Amino acid sequence: MQDRGDSSARPLDHILAEGPSDRAGRLTYGGRGPRTSLLCGGFALASGLPEDLLDLLGLLPPLLVLDAAGTGGGPWTRWLEPAFLLLREEGARDAPGVTAIMAKIADVFLTEIVRRYLSGLDDMTAAVPPAAGRDPAVGTALTLLRSQPGAAWTVADLARKVDMSRTAFAARFRQLVGEPPMSYLTRVRLGHAAGYLSTTDMTVRQVARMVGYENEASLSKAFRRAFGHAPGEYRRRQRAAHGVRATADDGVRATAAEPTYSPGSRG
Repeated sequence: MQDRGDSSARPLDHILAEGPSDRAGRLTYGGRGPRTSLLCGGFALASGLPEDLLDLLGLLPPLLVLDAAGTGGGPWTRWLEPAFLLLREEGARDAPGVTAIMAKIADVFLTEIVRRYLSGLDDMTAAVPPAAGRDPAVGTALTLLRSQPGAAWTVADLARKVDMSRTAFAARFRQLVGEPPMSYLTRVRLGHAAGYLSTTDMTVRQVARMVGYENEASLSKAFRRAFGHAPGEYRRRQRAAHGVRATADDGVRATAAEPTYSPGSRG
């Protein structure tokens, strides 16, 4: 992170190695500028999770953001501020049980953001047969498509990545997955698009760029074919389903800054 565009940024692992934290895990770092507090946490998947759950989690994007400013005053907003207040208060204390309390609140945040992102995506999240994920070539291709849906993939590109001929790869992928590679990629892209529409205020044009479509029209056409609604209408329906107040400019309002998307990294 930087305080301005021309500042140098040091790797976090270097900062953690040099700056010892207190018993509660608090780390103080930086200069004499205005103080900024960051609350960070992490989750690790346990071994032996069901295949269908792993397949569902595989449809999540490398970076998933819940835009609290765009939730419009629904149930999420009503409990979000009190939860943040509790986190701030607990983070400033050095009392027994602080770690346990913060972990439970983090569980709620994670559950809500994943639920919001995946809500209404039944058509996009059909499980891939376990044999497909275990196959060296097809499993690698599935990982590539899921982790980098915005890339300009072709069947030939994927075949080269897994060291197979185009024809042999396409046939094996269809046999194990049940659909052609580009059909599966479309499903993943539209699933991500629906997730972004449900959880952020990004415009349809921005969402299209994030998930690999050349323009808004291309995404809208594919989205309507898959979901039966245009992206803007889908967003309004999702917000209504979550008790969020709709706004007149849903689906077209620009955000203050262009979003960033970093394929291959998870955060």
